[in-house]
Amino acid sequence: MRLSGPFFNVPNMVSISRIPLSCLASYMLWREKVYATAALIVLAILSDAVDGWIARKTSSVTDWGKILDPLADKVGFAIFILTLTLMGRLPVWFLLVVVGRDAILAGGGLLVARRLRYPPSSNLWGKASTVILSLYLIRQVLLPTGGVLLGVGPLGLVALALVLTSLVVYITSSSKLLLRDSGTPEPPLSGGNR
Repeated sequence: MRLSGPFFNVPNMVSISRIPLSCLASYMLWREKVYATAALIVLAILSDAVDGWIARKTSSVTDWGKILDPLADKVGFAIFILTLTLMGRLPVWFLLVVVGRDAILAGGGLLVARRLRYPPSSNLWGKASTVILSLYLIRQVLLPTGGVLLGVGPLGLVALALVLTSLVVYITSSSKLLLRDSGTPEPPLSGGNR
């Protein structure tokens, strides 16, 4: 697979910035600076919206951006959820489900990209799971609580339902693309964060 477009452009750097933001948010949480932590999470969420907007407005949509944007989300979530788990604010199984889903998506994305010669697009369920999961993590920073089922509250359960739904939708749509593949298809005209 050959990736089109430059690696170093503004939207890609905004995407990558979510990883150090997540590290800094984790550090602040460990120091129990909850408001600073919440502010950094909000900044990371805003960067997720801004990178795609900049890419579209400046016609700088690239294959690199389609990979870096979700990769930064996955790494950022893994770092932060691990910190919440170590602090006892999330159960271990929650970490395993989210990180496991992300590992499957990353591996599947590489497989699809190699076969189709362009990176796969994200889906609406994935975007929804990112938003709701982010809100749940902010809640666990500001008002850490147990929950109604195995240590997870209602908002966390909704986030997990969306996480698992996005995985099923991604596997289904990727399988259809691979089955339909007959040579070198053109990349989709729209879809994905960028």
